[in-house]
Amino acid sequence: EEIKELCDELNLIHIVDPFTRKMVYGRFNYFRLHGVGGYRYRYTNDDLKRLREMCGGRDMSYCMFNNVYMYDDALRFKDLLGQ
Repeated sequence: EEIKELCDELNLIHIVDPFTRKMVYGRFNYFRLHGVGGYRYRYTNDDLKRLREMCGGRDMSYCMFNNVYMYDDALRFKDLLGQ
């Protein structure tokens, strides 16, 4: 509740890693993906399918992979989305 109020008051975007926290404020999703358990984590196909589901329900979602395998994970996610 405190995060939501602060974001609303200051017109901020609540950025989260959706595998560790739930977003509580914003018109769109902004996810930073650091890796489950650390930066050396490679996301599984099941993880990416879960991420696709987490992106649903809003008009727009930004997903930034910020792990060792960020390029490969992002390409695989893009393929999963059919883009």
